[in-house]
Amino acid sequence: MKNSYIIFTLLLSLVLTACSDGDKVSLGEPGYKGYVMDKREGSILVVGTEPKDFSENGGDPEYYSALWGSDAPDRIEVGQLVEVWVDGGVQESYPAQAKISDVRVVSQEKGENADLSEAEALRKALNQMENDNGIPVVKSTKFSEKTNSWSIEIQVENAGEKSIFTMSINDN
Repeated sequence: MKNSYIIFTLLLSLVLTACSDGDKVSLGEPGYKGYVMDKREGSILVVGTEPKDFSENGGDPEYYSALWGSDAPDRIEVGQLVEVWVDGGVQESYPAQAKISDVRVVSQEKGENADLSEAEALRKALNQMENDNGIPVVKSTKFSEKTNSWSIEIQVENAGEKSIFTMSINDN
């Protein structure tokens, strides 16, 4: 009887293993996709790349989702474009707040003939800004071979007022 139980258990585990594809577990669609705009004490601020239009309901015609995610991996850096999955509930403030279950960096190539990656150029631009209030939103990033520099456009909204900052970052 004991031997048949062991054989049954081994066969069952063999069948279950054979049915597995060995790939990572699918997490479904990410809850957030955006640029890491700030990093503090194990948390990251991720701001969306695509605006949502809530003007039909009297809301902002250019709303960018934002998340302060806790338990961020140390490898994540300001300036990177990331996809974020959250664990559990989300506090619906602005920016939203949640515990991160997974973060994946979206591949960011360097511009042709550029030394800096987009993430490195964005990080330098954010370091030049003095923004203690408001949520910074990346409006555009462009590399110019002619000037050998990155043009980074960042929008910041404070108390309903939107300001655009354009910074030139030398590519060296």
